[in-house]
Amino acid sequence: MTLFVLLFVLEGLVAGQLTNQQTTLAAGLLAAVALMFGVAMILPVCFELAFANRRREWAAFGAARARRWISSIAIFIPAAIVIGAVAIAITSALHLTGTNDLGADHSGLGYKIALSALAVMVAPWTEEVAMRGFLFSALARRFGFWPGALVSGVVWAGLHVEPGVLILFSAEGMLLAWLRRRTGSLLPGIGLHGSWNTLVMGTTGGGWVPVPFLGLLFATIYSAVRWMPDTPVFVPRAAAAATAAAPLVPDTVLTRRYPAPALMGVINVTPDSFSDGGDFLDPEAAIAHGLALADAGADLIDIGGESTRPGAEPVSEERELARVIPVIEGLAARTAVPISIDTMKAEVARRAIAAGAAFVNDVSALRHDPAMAEVVRAAGVPVCLMHMQGTPGTMQDDPRYVDVVAEVGEFLAERARFAESQGIARELICIDPGIGFGKTIEHNLTLLRELDRIAALGYPVLVALSRKRFLGQITGRAEKERVAGTVAANLEAYRRGGWMFRVHDVAPNREALDVAAAVGRGRP
Repeated sequence: MTLFVLLFVLEGLVAGQLTNQQTTLAAGLLAAVALMFGVAMILPVCFELAFANRRREWAAFGAARARRWISSIAIFIPAAIVIGAVAIAITSALHLTGTNDLGADHSGLGYKIALSALAVMVAPWTEEVAMRGFLFSALARRFGFWPGALVSGVVWAGLHVEPGVLILFSAEGMLLAWLRRRTGSLLPGIGLHGSWNTLVMGTTGGGWVPVPFLGLLFATIYSAVRWMPDTPVFVPRAAAAATAAAPLVPDTVLTRRYPAPALMGVINVTPDSFSDGGDFLDPEAAIAHGLALADAGADLIDIGGESTRPGAEPVSEERELARVIPVIEGLAARTAVPISIDTMKAEVARRAIAAGAAFVNDVSALRHDPAMAEVVRAAGVPVCLMHMQGTPGTMQDDPRYVDVVAEVGEFLAERARFAESQGIARELICIDPGIGFGKTIEHNLTLLRELDRIAALGYPVLVALSRKRFLGQITGRAEKERVAGTVAANLEAYRRGGWMFRVHDVAPNREALDVAAAVGRGRP
């Protein structure tokens, strides 16, 4: 939430230098270039700092292409006029002084150029990213839309240090927050913000000077539209229910290799996993269990050497390798069932593939280790990309979403596009909504109820909910007693587009899902 301060520090430092209204043309041009270059440098830095916790959820900060922007702007403009008139009337009645006059009257051309760069190019980008991007998004995620819109609007107004615009800018800031939420993007607000400042400058002595900068602003917005990923279009619940007579599983190399409903059996070679921690630390015990999972009907065996339960601490690469490599080698020599490596570390994945693994299950969605994408690409193996809010150590610290299905879907679509941009074949990518990873019971149930919206993204959906806490919250059962709850939830997920199901108890899930598939086909 504090990153917006960096943006205002930049804007304040350079604005503070614009005190000489008779600045020469050369100095004004130099200041304008410095301003725009500074913003171009600091915005990526701020976004990288925002993603330092490994949550590259661009859309959560408004860094996405706008949806419904024409109708939204059509609603915004008359609403802004009405709200502005009311705010001005209230300000006048309260005898508050101060205006939004940018002070370009009777100034030199150099000053007007520098001020135009600041007002038309710098301020819209810095203030919208800071206020409606970082501050509003963080507050809305934690406290809801109205508190977020109100606080970010008041802070934005207060930073202008003019009592006469406090009410006006607070109200207009809330309206800009509404625009940000409705379009899912900062870009319409940036364009309107720059247009308003151009109008103000033009009528307070700036003349024609701000107009070229407005053109530059829209050029940067156009470039951003081309650079930013598409906002995913989700299937509405009613439409999905009406059209999804069959599971929404795409026809890809991956789904042909592992036809739905596929099962991924779990082996946690860890002392602290939430359900079976310590059960299979001995390699021979883990190998025996893997063979039993294969006999029970597993299509894939997932081996992990680092717990990702809530509050889990990371383990070293050496320890993780020592846990998983003997098990992978032992199973690869004794069964034809493919093996998956559950890891976030590129070197562990590389060594596991060399030992016999044929699938990478990365709960960080290629964010934890920059080298992971290249390991997957070079090996030509499938990869599963999972959503997680935060890290295993922090993910259950009061997770919040405005729209959990949309935000998870936007994240997964962005990560899948990233994987493709790194040379990983689309047909070898599957996605996992991350049930229980940074989500409350309500979030988990909503994701399962509306899983068809995730499936509509066009990638096979892996569902990993076996024995998880939310099932115990519903049934009151302990971890190893949640088999029936797991089966019931997986059946619902299958009906809504689930493709593969990661489970501890293969046999009961195999029977139930095979029956569900036969019913769907109308034949055995």
